[in-house]
Amino acid sequence: MNTRDSQSRKSPGPPAGLNGLRVLIVEDTFVVADSLRTLIAAYGGTVVAMVPSAAEALASLDAHEIDAAILDIHLKGGAVDPLADALLARGVPFVFVTGYGDASVLPERLRGMPRLDKPVEPDLLLATLKRFLDRR
Repeated sequence: MNTRDSQSRKSPGPPAGLNGLRVLIVEDTFVVADSLRTLIAAYGGTVVAMVPSAAEALASLDAHEIDAAILDIHLKGGAVDPLADALLARGVPFVFVTGYGDASVLPERLRGMPRLDKPVEPDLLLATLKRFLDRR
């Protein structure tokens, strides 16, 4: 096998798309959070923090520059509403992810926010994050 054939079979590296978008993941199931982290990194984004509770996420807002957030709606550590309100106040876009297919689990003021069902379709999540990148 020649060198050219060997080089053509190598992985081309991570696909571009999120161009360094700094993302906060708030998810209390590690496997889900880690799969989101892997997807974001594969498309050129950076996960600045991966936390299981709204309280830890609120602390992350002060510790990191964040361009966007992914929020699980139902966290074992409490409601996500105060975090969503803090992100809105700071102008940080976010998307809810949920295993519950109905937006009625959210307070009315948050029902118009982007929401994706679990398991999250990678293409839908990437499209949502790219829209956030375009606003940056």
